[in-house]
Amino acid sequence: AVDMTRFHVSQLPVPLVRAPPAGGEQTTVADAFRLCYEITDPASSAFVSSCVCLCQGIGVPWETPVAWLADSLFYADCFLHLVVVAAPPLS
Repeated sequence: AVDMTRFHVSQLPVPLVRAPPAGGEQTTVADAFRLCYEITDPASSAFVSSCVCLCQGIGVPWETPVAWLADSLFYADCFLHLVVVAAPPLS
């Protein structure tokens, strides 16, 4: 059996444009991830970089705008489903 306590599912609306002070810029996948987990520490960049984001099994760069993903890869239910996993260590 799979240990489901190791997984976290989160659903939240993500703004497609960032709030001030970065107002007007598109929200990226990294921004959405930080919003989802309320990560505000600038040192979190290392943590985010240590993970891989997937959409429909495709690796998505962290700097990808969420609006582009929503236009290009949403499912039939009109939702964008992203999976974030810890990247395997490089050998």
